[in-house]
Amino acid sequence: MRGITGSMVLFWGAASIGNASLGQPINHPVISELRFFEHKDVNEEFVELYNPTVKEIPLNKWKLAYKKKTGGEWRIKAVFGPDHAIPPHGFFLWGGDKVALQPDAVESSRYSINFSGTGGHVALRDSSDRVVDLAAWGGGDSPEGNSIPGPFIEGGSVERKANGSSTVLSMIPQGADATAGNGFDTDDNRSDFILHNHFAETNPQNVSAPREPEWTEPQGSGSCSVRPGTVSILDTVSLRFTVRSDNDSRFSELIIRIPDGWGWTFRPGGVGLDGGCFRNSGVTVSGDTVRIAGLDLAAQDSGVVTLMSMVAPAEAGSSEFPVFSSGSGEGFSPIRGSTTVFVTAEAVPIALLHRNDGQGMPLSPFGAGTRVMISGKVTAGYGTFTTGQIFVQDATAAIAMYSTPFPVQPATGDSVTVKGTIGQFRGMTGISPDWLTLTVHGHGRPLPEPKDMTCAQVGRAFLADGSEPDEGRLIRIRGGTVDAGSGTISDETGAAILFSDSGDGISMPSGIFDVTGILTQVKPGADEAPYTTDYGIAPRSRSDLVHPDRSGLGGFPEAIRTDLFQNCPNPFNQETMIRYRIPGAGSVRIAVFDLLGREVSVIISKRQAAGIHTARWNGKDDAGRPLPTGIYLIRLRTETGIKTLKCLLLR
Repeated sequence: MRGITGSMVLFWGAASIGNASLGQPINHPVISELRFFEHKDVNEEFVELYNPTVKEIPLNKWKLAYKKKTGGEWRIKAVFGPDHAIPPHGFFLWGGDKVALQPDAVESSRYSINFSGTGGHVALRDSSDRVVDLAAWGGGDSPEGNSIPGPFIEGGSVERKANGSSTVLSMIPQGADATAGNGFDTDDNRSDFILHNHFAETNPQNVSAPREPEWTEPQGSGSCSVRPGTVSILDTVSLRFTVRSDNDSRFSELIIRIPDGWGWTFRPGGVGLDGGCFRNSGVTVSGDTVRIAGLDLAAQDSGVVTLMSMVAPAEAGSSEFPVFSSGSGEGFSPIRGSTTVFVTAEAVPIALLHRNDGQGMPLSPFGAGTRVMISGKVTAGYGTFTTGQIFVQDATAAIAMYSTPFPVQPATGDSVTVKGTIGQFRGMTGISPDWLTLTVHGHGRPLPEPKDMTCAQVGRAFLADGSEPDEGRLIRIRGGTVDAGSGTISDETGAAILFSDSGDGISMPSGIFDVTGILTQVKPGADEAPYTTDYGIAPRSRSDLVHPDRSGLGGFPEAIRTDLFQNCPNPFNQETMIRYRIPGAGSVRIAVFDLLGREVSVIISKRQAAGIHTARWNGKDDAGRPLPTGIYLIRLRTETGIKTLKCLLLR
């Protein structure tokens, strides 16, 4: 399933690729039976889940959500705990205390369930809040495909089929498909479910119910291999599946199912076919399933199917790509051979973790709950300005690491690698670290140079494309006026939040300072989107505030000097602002030169008082003529020194 239904993202797509005799064709839990129309005042509504896989599936923090027939919001009806799991080929039952078979998770009040007998939706969500399965009935407006039609009676239920030919009679207790599982999923509720309109036909089952189906997966004809067999996380690769037939086999169709976590176009145009056997073939893609029909693969022939430009998962592990074959008019069987791709772990560039949607929520493949590995230097260590987070920065960006308590206490200057889970609190994206994976490569390493930013740039840290590349970064605001009363710092461009209080051990003075710190985001109040504002700077200690005369509040006075700060914006088109500092009153000259050393414009030439000043250049020469695109040198000359920087003019 791929797409968006309401506010919930569907994933783990599947297709009907066989029947009950071949076992279950899907690889994720499903809503297998559902009663939403209880007898009057009887607490007997339930949701039964089925696990068609060979592994137990933990349900900790998984949820059942309900939405009414049309419009309305999704409401959480149940949140499962660490002791809840679905056994392989087994069931899990949630429902009222009057369900015929005691549910594994009981709702003692019928009002806690309160589904509608005329129409609605139930969704199964995993611990990351992604929708694993969804059932809609009675004209529900957000179904998979089409909703399950009525008429509905009190005490009846809807049940997922075992295979495409399952009927009401074959699915009732003692029916032909009663113990064949509930594995039919074409992403169309109307096609996938049958309706039990007799109370005795329903069959709610819990974890103690017999496992089903008991089957041995057959091995089909032919073989398949995949290359490359090993990729790195987030690699963009083309996977080549080489399919061969046996002496006595002939294929007319192939199916390749893409496992969860892989990014792709999920369109036929992303499939390449190489070999004479594909001369008359056509490709369709349904959900996560690629189907190739009309091929003619026989007598030890071979062909290559290429899935182009796939993006590997964000987490290391192994990914099995099931491949099925079919002869003319026959069912599908798994092909022999290994189609496993191993994904190796490498540190993720932190900048990738700051890609968001328009609400400021982290985007897939790095959404909340994703496990990643990062590597970088600690720019704000344990206890610097908060005991609940530290900050790690690599060559691309930086991120907060949240933990309470900190069993390990990395210090500023440590070089670390660690794995963790992406989370978000009041707008600030962070990682909850797995401390058992922490590696400290060294202590006291040099920190990256703070990025010079204006107050306006800090306030606009959420960019138009949804990214926040500077969130968590070590930055510096030069020559800002600190207002301790309002908790702000301001310069010529505007004001920004100054995150500090006496509890941090930093008693903020008022006045003009260079302030170094972490660019943070904390939305006040409830932790609800959107998270696109409320950025500021958090100094780590008193030494992060430095007077214009270069004396630090918590450090040693530095030499008095002339400073020329990077122009903003840069590159620029119409006008750019130039900020500079002079240590004492005297003559000041700012001029612009081209790369041949020719002076093209004089911006300032006069005496000025000590302090921080601002000048502007409109990209024109002294005669008022616009200068062409190119790199120019801005040179500041005072009685105590000369400073030069490069700027880029774009026309």
